[in-house]
Amino acid sequence: MNGYADFMYPEFIKEAKAEEQRTAIVSFHGSMQTEIEHARLCKEALENLEEWKKARAFFVCSMCGWTTEGPRPGSCPVCSNADSGFLDF
Repeated sequence: MNGYADFMYPEFIKEAKAEEQRTAIVSFHGSMQTEIEHARLCKEALENLEEWKKARAFFVCSMCGWTTEGPRPGSCPVCSNADSGFLDF
């Protein structure tokens, strides 16, 4: 994981739970999952830079920003946005 997913979002979630802010809990959890995936992709790219210089297909959820390398997902695992809501790069 990265710094945000390791300490920032868990603290935000803890505080939101203490204040019974359900919408904030869901939002922070989704943001944390998105950061975990971004960190995974960056780590993989750094470890395999030459391979990653080749053309690759990435899909970004237009709702929450969750990013994945192809194939296009059926729906976003973070916010459930439909497949049609993904931007491809």
